[in-house]
Amino acid sequence: MNCIVKQKNQNGSSMIEMMVAMVVLAIGMMGSLSMQVTSTRFNQGAHFYSQAVFLANDIVDSIRTNPSVSGAYSIMLNDPAPASRDCENTEITCNALDLRDWNIAQWRENVESSLPNAKSSIEQSGDFIVVTIQFSGSSMQLEIVEGEGVPVEEYVLVTEI
Repeated sequence: MNCIVKQKNQNGSSMIEMMVAMVVLAIGMMGSLSMQVTSTRFNQGAHFYSQAVFLANDIVDSIRTNPSVSGAYSIMLNDPAPASRDCENTEITCNALDLRDWNIAQWRENVESSLPNAKSSIEQSGDFIVVTIQFSGSSMQLEIVEGEGVPVEEYVLVTEI
């Protein structure tokens, strides 16, 4: 007897087609994930920069509220914050110089706690106040290694008092 075998048409997809589809899908998802990571890093950088703008304006407002010693608000990038009395305490009476020291100390503390690897300075040049804030530009660069070039963001506010 002759056996005739009929070939059936395949209606499904082959294993190779499925593997190719999975590879294409994985590549697309990796690209999407990469865009998400980059977007998050840029968003973090924008947040740090806006914090620097806010903090620079904060110390300028403090200087303007204490005009009798506005020329004495100076501190360089590597100088330590001045020792100060707690002028927020209502039981302590602070003069203008005490208030200046307290403003600078509080401002420096805010800068260092709000921005990664932050340094700040206040300089006076004639009637102008120059406020400089330097910080690491990316949340991925939280450690500065001595001698290595780490990108640093810098915000400089120059205003007339």
